[in-house]
Amino acid sequence: MTGIGVSSHKLSIAGNLARDISRQTGRGIDVEIVPIPGLIAMHAASRLKAIPLGGFDVVVVALGINDVFIGTPRRQWRQGIRSMLKTIDSALPTRGQVFLVTIADPTQTPLFRPFHARLAARHALALNAETLTIARGHPRLNLIEFRVGPIDDPVRLYTRASYARWSHQLAPAIVLGLNQVHSSR
Repeated sequence: MTGIGVSSHKLSIAGNLARDISRQTGRGIDVEIVPIPGLIAMHAASRLKAIPLGGFDVVVVALGINDVFIGTPRRQWRQGIRSMLKTIDSALPTRGQVFLVTIADPTQTPLFRPFHARLAARHALALNAETLTIARGHPRLNLIEFRVGPIDDPVRLYTRASYARWSHQLAPAIVLGLNQVHSSR
């Protein structure tokens, strides 16, 4: 969750999430940003093994648009997500929560031309459906539906305002998860 298009991580999704979550919980928040450009589901587990997750209450993973771009088959997606969750489960504290941000509808972004966006949207829906099935059987996995929403700047997709809007979308679910973690202590 890096800050493409902004001058600092404080203005990116991570900085906005830290502020929103802190404001909503009344507690300080430590955010660890681990950008993995080009990450696909099949490589997520091996990439996450190198990250010490033991000190975190919550892990938020935004993954999938690269899988949509390359047309990852549903079976490989399922294997990758399950493997990633196993890796996170083995490292995260017992009460920790995992949040997986769903793949946004590609027709909402200028990254795809309209025809390709419609094809990509179908694949994104299919991968999201697979993830929902996995989530039903995984007690610590929470899905957060993600929508790109209106484009603030026709030249740049990623702006300070878009990161703030996206954070407002994601933060409430994460706060609920944190509250569950802290109430069970």
